[in-house]
Amino acid sequence: MIPRLTGVTITSAVAGVKVTIDGGAPVSLPLVKELPVGTHQVVASADGYAGRTVPVSTIEGALVPVKIELDPLLERPARLAAGQ
Repeated sequence: MIPRLTGVTITSAVAGVKVTIDGGAPVSLPLVKELPVGTHQVVASADGYAGRTVPVSTIEGALVPVKIELDPLLERPARLAAGQ
């Protein structure tokens, strides 16, 4: 039996985002990737931003768009960072 495959396109407005899909190697965005039909875990990260895990369900014969949104990390005020 031939595996049923589909594709995803993953983008982000944040520069420098890298993603892993199902624990694979990190890849820079934008990305177009063929994946088997089913549910996948996309883990996104970028310097200065909180990471995010996004479940993605793929459908046979469809190109599934995924837009990654990351929240910036909050910087601590200088006096708190210095222990004051």
